[in-house]
Amino acid sequence: GHHARRTRLLPRTVVRPTSATMLLDSLLHQGATLYRWRSYLPLPLTLLLFAALALPPVTPEWHAGASWWDWLALSASLAGLAIRIHTIGHAPAFTSGGNVHKQVANELNMTGCYSIVRHPLYLGNLLMWLGPALFVRSPWLVLICLLAFWLYYERIMCAEEDFLATRFDTQFREWAGTTPAILPSLGPWKKPDSPFKARRVLRREYNALLATAALFNLLVLW
Repeated sequence: GHHARRTRLLPRTVVRPTSATMLLDSLLHQGATLYRWRSYLPLPLTLLLFAALALPPVTPEWHAGASWWDWLALSASLAGLAIRIHTIGHAPAFTSGGNVHKQVANELNMTGCYSIVRHPLYLGNLLMWLGPALFVRSPWLVLICLLAFWLYYERIMCAEEDFLATRFDTQFREWAGTTPAILPSLGPWKKPDSPFKARRVLRREYNALLATAALFNLLVLW
């Protein structure tokens, strides 16, 4: 009887999620939401570009008129666009960001740009936006772009990798264990398995090409 009474007084065991699990779930939920809106990030950044031009310059006078810096900024954007073109041109169907509303991947890309970096499209986006930020010669704008990329795309990448880990399991984990997320490795380059498809690039990247050309021309005119 005494033993039974003690048993009834014992607290019921409740399995509670750890803080780390709750934080990860929050990041994944935010990433899934931001994934659907990732195409709209350039809009506030564009407004910041012209706001930076309207403010007094914060760089030395010699730097303000340096044409080599203009070419450096343009080269950064063109390098980002080239990475996106190569990645999308060699990507199999239903992979590499062709979907908008939800994650889709019929196979795991591990060749071409994906052999040296896990998220080449987002690396391309980062370079494309660093170009205009460098062009206006505003250190604070460069920092804002880097911070926005980190806060915005880190969550999207977490959601994408959670989906890929669930779908491809060991294959994904082995590839992710040797391939960096955003800064390319110096490891061996693997030739893309899929041939280059120019029509797909024109269909998906002509907006980015036109937007880059228009943005730099507007910045010059301003």
